[in-house]
Amino acid sequence: MTTRTSVSNTRFNVVQMHLLKMFSHTRTQKSLEDLKELLAHYYSDLVKNEANEIWDSKGLTNDQMDEILNTHKRTPYNR
Repeated sequence: MTTRTSVSNTRFNVVQMHLLKMFSHTRTQKSLEDLKELLAHYYSDLVKNEANEIWDSKGLTNDQMDEILNTHKRTPYNR
């Protein structure tokens, strides 16, 4: 069975439309890779900034983070 998707029913928001326009001007593979890398860095920075805000608002320390990272919270399996 073949499923068909109608693109004409797709609604894009303002950001998606802008990205589509940007990508439509990309002529080479290198340009595409550069644009994708730029977007990846942008979103990476957003996540880092949000994580830093949470870190600061909770007053976390490196020692607390090490404790969290070294705590095993998995459900033990019965053998």
